[in-house]
Amino acid sequence: MGAQVQATFRATETWQKQYSWEAFAGTALKAATRFWFLVFFIGQLLFAFTVASFYGRAAVRGDFEAWNKSMTHGYRAGDTAGNLAVAIHLISAVIIILAGTIQLIPQVRNRAPFFHRWNGRLYFVTAFTISLAGLYMMWVRGTVGDLSQHLGNTILAVLIMLFCHYGAALCDGPGFQNSSPVGASPVLCGECVLVHSSRNIPLAFPQSRPFRFRSGDVSGPIHDLHLVCPIPGAACRS
Repeated sequence: MGAQVQATFRATETWQKQYSWEAFAGTALKAATRFWFLVFFIGQLLFAFTVASFYGRAAVRGDFEAWNKSMTHGYRAGDTAGNLAVAIHLISAVIIILAGTIQLIPQVRNRAPFFHRWNGRLYFVTAFTISLAGLYMMWVRGTVGDLSQHLGNTILAVLIMLFCHYGAALCDGPGFQNSSPVGASPVLCGECVLVHSSRNIPLAFPQSRPFRFRSGDVSGPIHDLHLVCPIPGAACRS
């Protein structure tokens, strides 16, 4: 009896140490993530402010020649279409930086989902627009770089536009009702799902919250579970 009690205490002590290390690791990970996001957030804001203040102030003053101080092939007198492409490229860059940064804030996703979705749609449209403007600037107007660099940037621009189209179609596609046995709400656009291969049942969970698997949620071995993100055809709720 005494040996059993001692073994129980040793097992409990081992579990407590393991749990304390897991808790410490989780806290450290959260702190590192928040610090990374803070540095990222400040850097993005500084970059957006720099672009908007320099090029925007020059445009307001009518001194478009100042663009050429930090941009090759920036402003050309008489080239209305080319100058418009440059302006669109600059404005879109600021919008993408700000909108993309806001999309990564969990509090915005959780507390203002309507704004989060429309901000995402704005990001899609702007990313598509800046890609078109960049292609025009590169192949029609002319810019720095050789053929290999132009081809690489062209592939990047085409991929961006394709994924923007896919994302827009995903958010505006037909509705998807979740059949999860744990009673989760209808799946939102952009959520990940845990799918059991033998039953093909999606278990939805938001990306912004930690997920803990319970053995009673689905039957079968754990290796039959697959993470799929996002769900094709899932609809954004507005």
